[in-house]
Amino acid sequence: MRNPVVPRPSKFKVNRENGRLILSQSWHNVGYYILIPMVAFMAFLVHTIVVKKAAQMQEEPFLWFVVAIIGLGALFLLYLAIGGIFNKTYYVVGNGKFSITHDPLPFGKNHEYPLNEIDQLYLMEYKMGEGSGSMYNLYLLKTDGEGVKLNIGFNKMDHALFVEDTLEKEMGLEYRPVAGEFKPS
Repeated sequence: MRNPVVPRPSKFKVNRENGRLILSQSWHNVGYYILIPMVAFMAFLVHTIVVKKAAQMQEEPFLWFVVAIIGLGALFLLYLAIGGIFNKTYYVVGNGKFSITHDPLPFGKNHEYPLNEIDQLYLMEYKMGEGSGSMYNLYLLKTDGEGVKLNIGFNKMDHALFVEDTLEKEMGLEYRPVAGEFKPS
């Protein structure tokens, strides 16, 4: 472990169950609630176009395209809002394996690796633009030298460091630097 003990952020819970460490991260963020009125407005637009322009829609196929695009956009935003409000990411170490899953709605890729194939965990920092802050992605370095991106990104450094350190400790990984990894100052 390279970092001093990182306190557990409030969005994380650490549990032990049947000899496994289960680290769960809530996605809940009030920012996702703003999507709900946007979805309602888009649904209202679709309804209005279909009801008020029903006769024109047969003569102008372009209106079907507009309705389809607005409707698909509304479904995408609704899925994003539900996931952002209710989803959790689970990092599980135990029974000789490490896994990452996202529930209840699938987002991104789930991962599972045997512990004996894991050499290191490390973070990479990505600058979002001038003055916009950074994102921190968690990577896994396999014993065969392959690096695998495990998550979409943490927007807070302490969240990323907490997950990395907690998992490394549970896996019994001795810290060794990885070329290009994030180094907190």
